[in-house]
Amino acid sequence: MNISPRSNHELICMMEYDELTEAWDQLLKQAPSNRELVYVITHTKFIDEAWKQLEINNPSKDELFELARFDKKREEALSLLLQLPLTNEELSDIVCYEADYSQVAAKILLTRNPDKEQLYYIVTSNTHQKDEAAKRLLVNRPDNDELIAIIEYSDDCRLEAWEMLLKQSPAKEQLMDVIKDTDLKKEAWEQLLKQSPSSEEVEFLIYMDTEYKEEAAKYILSKPPEFDPLWRIMLKVDDISLVDNAWRQMKTLKPDDNDLLNLIRNNCVKKEEIADFILTTSSEKKTLLEIIKSTNNSKHKAAHQLLSQSPTIEELTTIIIYTDEKERAVAQLAKEIGFDLRKTNEEKHIKEIARNINENPELLCANNWHGEKAHCLAGWVTTISEDAKLIESEYNTELAGCLFLPNYAHLFYQDRDTVIEALKKK
Repeated sequence: MNISPRSNHELICMMEYDELTEAWDQLLKQAPSNRELVYVITHTKFIDEAWKQLEINNPSKDELFELARFDKKREEALSLLLQLPLTNEELSDIVCYEADYSQVAAKILLTRNPDKEQLYYIVTSNTHQKDEAAKRLLVNRPDNDELIAIIEYSDDCRLEAWEMLLKQSPAKEQLMDVIKDTDLKKEAWEQLLKQSPSSEEVEFLIYMDTEYKEEAAKYILSKPPEFDPLWRIMLKVDDISLVDNAWRQMKTLKPDDNDLLNLIRNNCVKKEEIADFILTTSSEKKTLLEIIKSTNNSKHKAAHQLLSQSPTIEELTTIIIYTDEKERAVAQLAKEIGFDLRKTNEEKHIKEIARNINENPELLCANNWHGEKAHCLAGWVTTISEDAKLIESEYNTELAGCLFLPNYAHLFYQDRDTVIEALKKK
């Protein structure tokens, strides 16, 4: 294919979108700039050809750094970069952001009289040179954050940095960083206790899921109760005795329903007990519905309460799908919409659906009520029953399914495998 004269920009576009080899051949004849070659490498399939030409053209540091941001020819670009006279700042960037080349860059940087910030980068990048950098940093009046980095990363200088940190009056937040990130957890915890931290401050150790979260919980529980730290204990601490203690203390604070529902939503191990507690103090519909959808045992009690509050159609379908109070809910639902339940035959319908799906599992879909040929359970009953289909047309598929298949409504939102296994038993 012959290409009429084009600008470099036009040729590069042809290479990018049409992958024309002839466009590359023409571009090469027109002496592309290094910037154009970098673009070809990063945006077209002519990677090796453009890199070969770029090497011939002696790319600048900026061009190589740009290539280092991309996967294509990144290794080659970094290798070339380290052969150039880089500044300390440029070497620091490689130490920080290019793990495969950080060792070489750190070694070069240490010969260049690096400043404190550059030494810090070498230490925190966990290079082989971290101990040498830590030693130099220690004689340069390091601040507390720099000392904590040395404690975390340098085996050789850890204890010296710790002793220096103690002399510089570390803040409570800094001691908690030592607990969270280093091997001197016990020493830092003992030092933290000397500063009488508040419960909210110590809560950070639980929030970050540190090894000292149990000790932090014990400390919090020894103080006057505060809701947020207790809430954190109940969600993050594994020791059930500490969680029980936190729950006892929390109840004395008279938390509101939403705070407690947040514990249930986050799957607190005490969620059933929390739900039962809520049910003794609250009967708001939205609270009852949350308990119905989020608990295993308490949901039945919540449904019982909700049924005495003139539930809406939507609330009745929720009770049918999630709880054991199906019979009462179905009766109320049928009465609400004026439907004669004698028109239903659940066992007949479920056996017909099971026969179809057991013969061909592809006829069950889990993400939609109806597909082209496949249906979910509720969709199937409105397909095989004219009465169910009429209810579906007047209301919706879910409601029809709840009326005609109430004892299988809990399967409406389950995955395909779970539904198929249940139908195999029919």
